[in-house]
Amino acid sequence: MTTTPKGTTVKTTAVDPLSKLVCQTMETLGTRLGGHKVCKTRAQWREDAKDDRQALDRVQTQRSINGGG
Repeated sequence: MTTTPKGTTVKTTAVDPLSKLVCQTMETLGTRLGGHKVCKTRAQWREDAKDDRQALDRVQTQRSINGGG
């Protein structure tokens, strides 16, 4: 709660920026006909990106261990 100069009390709430909903249009591979809309929180998008990076790192590490190139 915050008190304004006139003495009135205003309830303030802090909004977590990671909880904001963000929508993106995901293209369908192999077609030029639109895509579909996916809505997630910023935290969910960040987590998905982290998971994708980890999966890519695993594949690249596995290829280098097996002598792929």
